[in-house]
Amino acid sequence: MTRVPPLLQLAHDDGDLEGCLALSAATCGSVDIFEVGTVLIAAEGLRAVTKLRETYPNKTLLADLRIMRAGRALAQVAFGSGADWVTVMEEAPDATIAAVVEVAGSYRGHAQVEVSELSVPGDTRRLAGLGVEHVVINRTAEYNGAASGTNLGSRIEGLAEAGLAVTVAGAITERTIQQFAVLPVSVMAVGRSIRNASDAGVAAARVKAAIDRAFE
Repeated sequence: MTRVPPLLQLAHDDGDLEGCLALSAATCGSVDIFEVGTVLIAAEGLRAVTKLRETYPNKTLLADLRIMRAGRALAQVAFGSGADWVTVMEEAPDATIAAVVEVAGSYRGHAQVEVSELSVPGDTRRLAGLGVEHVVINRTAEYNGAASGTNLGSRIEGLAEAGLAVTVAGAITERTIQQFAVLPVSVMAVGRSIRNASDAGVAAARVKAAIDRAFE
């Protein structure tokens, strides 16, 4: 049975809007989601989101705010600037996460909660109870073999079984994608391996092709 392959997300983590726009132009044919990274937002503000929205009206945009407090106010500004998804931290108070989820719904967007790659007792039930539908795992270590059968693999499976879409980020390259082939991953977030390539457009196309092969 053919599976739907994960979407490809490109992390714009440098603090340069012009560089972000140039990279977006080079990779837009292969990338499904543009992530406006925390550093870029710190350097350029949410005008980076607005500019990308003006340039790519049909592209999914993620504002990686990593919200911990003032969830409603920050989410309103981010979604109002053109974001489709906004990140909030798992460590944030329930009220903060719930507020971001509520604002996201009013914009027909999503709150994406950044979670640890290690399972925390009760956290999946907590997030589902707050209305969260999407999480992101920033893995802190590279795995030499397949991720299935590891703590990370079990974590992904547990989150997906609870009905949560899972984005995986951290050291994702054309060569490491195969490690996740048997896992229920919805989005693969890639950064340096595309940004630092001599030809970002070619690199993005190769990563996209690797995802399609691994999950076919």
